[in-house]
Amino acid sequence: MLKYYQLRVPWLLTFFKKNNKAILGGFIMLLLVSIQTVSLGQTITNVTVTGTPVCAGSSVGVSFTVTNGNGTNRYFNSSSATPPTSYTAVLISSANSFTTTTTFTSSTAPASGNGNTATILTSVGIPNNAPSGTYTVSINSSSPTASSIPSATFTVNAIPTVAIAASTTALNCNVTSATLTASGGTSYVWSTGANSSTIAVSPTATTTYSVTATGPGGCTAVASRQITYTPDTQAPQITTTAVSLTLVGNSATLATSAINATDACGPI
Repeated sequence: MLKYYQLRVPWLLTFFKKNNKAILGGFIMLLLVSIQTVSLGQTITNVTVTGTPVCAGSSVGVSFTVTNGNGTNRYFNSSSATPPTSYTAVLISSANSFTTTTTFTSSTAPASGNGNTATILTSVGIPNNAPSGTYTVSINSSSPTASSIPSATFTVNAIPTVAIAASTTALNCNVTSATLTASGGTSYVWSTGANSSTIAVSPTATTTYSVTATGPGGCTAVASRQITYTPDTQAPQITTTAVSLTLVGNSATLATSAINATDACGPI
């Protein structure tokens, strides 16, 4: 028996020396497989944003996957549970130093148990003042605590800042028209139906004019401007010349001048 081991132990040692890397690699692979089959902690993964590109003032759809950890205190809970899991969506544009958060709960949760998963769906609003640029969304949670990596980047287009300049905003019988000029967009549609940046208007009553401006990405904004019209309320001024009667023999001649009436707008 001793001779048998003496013959084979050197062979085993030689085998391990020659194949130690392969044996170590196999052991590591086995360890990784074992870790994958037993979740040690809760996770949030696969954050996906839909409905992009998007205009500021709108919203995007967000989906993500939650996976329960090992232990009931590591399970994600629905909004009806106590305590519910609270999620926070973090919208970030690093280039613009712009960050905003949205907190929510969900009626969806994984089934009770280690490693069980669920897909959560929500919507995230883009603030009206969000500047144009690329953005990401990441998801954090409490009860249990977890954080995702950011989503893929997507584009947000800012709402155009539209304004209307007026040559005058007060019309009357002497000043009868005004020129309105819109700015801030790439195309315009007025409440009159005109689609140029500048229009001339001649209302005979106070009127509000609006324009819809379209900017990059098809984002729109509306501006309005009121033009007032003041009718003449001054009483007419009437003037006449004297009336004269001239008698010559048996004939009489009556002479009068024309009657003139004027107001603030001129002759009537």
